[in-house]
Amino acid sequence: MRILMTSSFTCLILFTDTRWTHSLPQRLTLDILPYLRTVSRDSPHGCPPTSSDPTAYVITPTYQRLTQEADLLRLCYTLMHAPHVRWIIVEDSDNKTELVYRTLQDCHGPDIIHLNVKSLPPGRRPGTNQMLPRHRGVSQRNEGLAWLRKCVLPTSRAGGVYFADDDNTYDVRVFDVVRKTNNISMWRVGFAGRLLSEGPVCLNGKVTGWRTAWAPRRRYPVDMAGFAIGLDLLAQFPEANLSHEVRAGHLETEFVSLFNIPRSQITPAPDDNCSTVRRTVNVSMWKVGLVGGLYKKDQYARVTGWRSSVIPARTFRTDMSGFAVALNLLATFPAAKFSHDVRQGFLETSFLLSLNVTMRDITPAPDENCSEVLAWHTQTNLPSVKMESQLAKKVKPVIPPKPKFQVVGDDY
Repeated sequence: MRILMTSSFTCLILFTDTRWTHSLPQRLTLDILPYLRTVSRDSPHGCPPTSSDPTAYVITPTYQRLTQEADLLRLCYTLMHAPHVRWIIVEDSDNKTELVYRTLQDCHGPDIIHLNVKSLPPGRRPGTNQMLPRHRGVSQRNEGLAWLRKCVLPTSRAGGVYFADDDNTYDVRVFDVVRKTNNISMWRVGFAGRLLSEGPVCLNGKVTGWRTAWAPRRRYPVDMAGFAIGLDLLAQFPEANLSHEVRAGHLETEFVSLFNIPRSQITPAPDDNCSTVRRTVNVSMWKVGLVGGLYKKDQYARVTGWRSSVIPARTFRTDMSGFAVALNLLATFPAAKFSHDVRQGFLETSFLLSLNVTMRDITPAPDENCSEVLAWHTQTNLPSVKMESQLAKKVKPVIPPKPKFQVVGDDY
């Protein structure tokens, strides 16, 4: 009998949490290179065929950080459930990075356009020597708009464009709204503008005001995640781009104002009263338990130690998102359950001990070295780089004794 330490497998039980981001337990072998197009604005052959169906063009700026892979995976899995989506990822980099390219290879579903452009350096405020920081993501969003104007608008104007940051959380229905946008659609965004939700106030299908607390004099007090622009409208304003020169917090309102659309022509979403919230949630990442946690394997591909610096006295130094239990093992121990009476941090270990397993019963995943991260913690503190370096120096594998009998098959 074995416990499979992974994020999900067929006929296994997985303890998961909505605050975490999970990768696939097995790397799919489907070749998506025809969909993963490296497009250059200067390349005459960089434009894939356009679709006659209304399409949601989702522009996502991204930059290097600890949570980048986890954030992109979560957005990818959301887009996999949305039909007729073309995802335009624009890296803040002089070159496309291996991490983003590799992450996109595991994203099956939306057509993917992979671009890159480096953000402008800080500039000086006019008339002063004060350095003016650039708005994050402006260069990347404008690069995505430039690609649309070059590769899509000449042949198709069915659909809409939406700016979807990779560290947000989206209701999959929002992409259907984007596809059906004619002029401008707007909706509320959760946890924005220092409120539980910020955005339009609507009545009988008309925007009548704004639910906002910050800078209420803005013409369009909306978040970047709270509106979509129809492709036909975008084509009518070929010079409409986001600007580095606007005041902080006014990026969205200045951009939407360029299209000269009166409030009466804004389409509320997802209903006539625009009452549903599209939540915006920042995330952070933490490697968990055996996710990337096997320090060394022996010749029998067994777990030999733990990559953990928290509560080293635990028998199984893994996180709740770092293991799965086979159903036949669970059936063998009908009384196994989680206990309210264990010490803090020992919940997982206590449950695994109730199944009467040892380290030699554990199957490492996703490979014999379990070297890939399959789950990320979100809504937690960022990992400590200092702790990582200290851990690499002092963590030593615990080598279990070799069996005195021959190993045959999977069970021994």
